Amino acid sequence: MVAKEPSIGQLENFQKSKVVKVFYNGVMNSPYYRLWWLLQNFLVVSCLTILMSLPALAKLNLGDSLPTISGHVFNKETFSTKEWQGKVILINFWASWCEPCKEELPLLQSFYQTYHAKGLEILTISMDKPADMVIAKKLIATYPFTNAYKEDLTLQEFGRIWRIPSTFIINRQGIIVKDGLKGEPLVNESFLRQVVLPLIENTK
Repeated sequence: MVAKEPSIGQLENFQKSKVVKVFYNGVMNSPYYRLWWLLQNFLVVSCLTILMSLPALAKLNLGDSLPTISGHVFNKETFSTKEWQGKVILINFWASWCEPCKEELPLLQSFYQTYHAKGLEILTISMDKPADMVIAKKLIATYPFTNAYKEDLTLQEFGRIWRIPSTFIINRQGIIVKDGLKGEPLVNESFLRQVVLPLIENTK
């Protein structure tokens, strides 16, 4: 059987395939390609590690029972929300560098002083970095309600607090009636009187 002479098209395809192979081998053996490959894998692994280390977004929803928060407050005393069963609880996440947070504190103080004896408890939780804790403690020290640092409390059930200020409201039955990560983030006098005060007055 006589072999046919390859056509011009076949020869061109063969030459192209040889060029492609040479180019591919050159790229694969290039130190720049290896560096790019290592960098790409490093970035992928780093991103996955960061994502896996981030706490989940808030797990609590309206109507959920407040999980027990326990730990130490700023004066180093042990603390647990179990001590506040049957009371209306306002939990405020704040930071010393957050101007809207600091503007809320005097209002919370006034409301607390008026209604604490009627069953209101307030817990402020500082979201400051450790380097700013001296400032945070000094700022909050003059306020009469319970104050603590996020790292000193069990807050896993809250997930990631992604905005501040954030205020959660819990009724006397221990049910979350205001999700601090939804709706208007700021607390004002109208909110306290329309949302929190009726809960305090309802002693059933």
